[in-house]
Amino acid sequence: MRDALIEKMYGFRPSEYVQKGLCVPAPTGCGQPVSSFAQASDEAEYKISGLCSECQKKYFKEIS
Repeated sequence: MRDALIEKMYGFRPSEYVQKGLCVPAPTGCGQPVSSFAQASDEAEYKISGLCSECQKKYFKEIS
């Protein structure tokens, strides 16, 4: 259900990018391969949002 909602809002399903080991596409993410995480919590967030550690920092800084 979460994937379907995000797909309606942004046009992509995060789970498809996570399965491929990629960050979600621009403008939300960078679309680059994901190989490591700055913190364990970043990996947990990646599994939800599909955002790599760097994109998480940028995205969550913008909305705070």
